[in-house]
Amino acid sequence: MTYGDVSETTLRLERLIPAPPEILFALWTEPAQLVKWWAPDGYEAAVHTFDARPGGRWRIVLRGADVGSLALSGVYRIVEPPRRLAFTWAWENENGARGHETEVLVTFDCRKARRPSPPRPISPPITTGMPRG
Repeated sequence: MTYGDVSETTLRLERLIPAPPEILFALWTEPAQLVKWWAPDGYEAAVHTFDARPGGRWRIVLRGADVGSLALSGVYRIVEPPRRLAFTWAWENENGARGHETEVLVTFDCRKARRPSPPRPISPPITTGMPRG
């Protein structure tokens, strides 16, 4: 896959987060920051391996009170601070075997936040003075 290619199996998500790319990049590449937001509700994330450089491996275990542990892992492909990360992602089964591998590309663009347009007053209906009918 060439990053930038879009196919029927590509999922693109875009979020506007009011923070500079440097802070967002750190949230994805510093283990102490990553564990604060990575896990879904009801789970806690623990970093087991984390080498954020091209070819470096990562592995995170999610622990839930009622479910037990779920592990996921991958390899970093692109690490370009503070603009771009690309890595593989796969869930591991209970024996540590990796399942289907997905490629993930995250970009951090600096854009000015757009303010929403102020609400416009609704014009009263135009009347012509002519009876309806």
